Amino acid sequence: MSRVRKSGDSNADGFSKLPARRSRGWFRKRYLLLFTFIAMLAGVVVGLPMGLSNKDLVVNLANRFGGLAPIRIDIASISVGWLSPLKVGGLRLIDQNGDDLIKLGVLDTELSLWKMA
Repeated sequence: MSRVRKSGDSNADGFSKLPARRSRGWFRKRYLLLFTFIAMLAGVVVGLPMGLSNKDLVVNLANRFGGLAPIRIDIASISVGWLSPLKVGGLRLIDQNGDDLIKLGVLDTELSLWKMA
């Protein structure tokens, strides 16, 4: 049986004799934190292949952060998945004058996101 704490239940030091009781909200907060973590992890698992399959996003990121300043990259199509291999269609490297440096019809790899991770 739990004992009800009264105002006179304290030592000479002023500390309570009874252990502090946890509020019921701590259990709920832990479950909320766990649910938030699982939801964020699921968002990454689902969202990463979808984001990398967006050719406009990939082309913009490659041109901005690829380190090929005067050369631009153009892609006609891209397909990537956790278990399916990376396939790039219509890959072109274009110089500052607009001339094609490299033009590939299809670039197939055996790498998937799972193998690259």
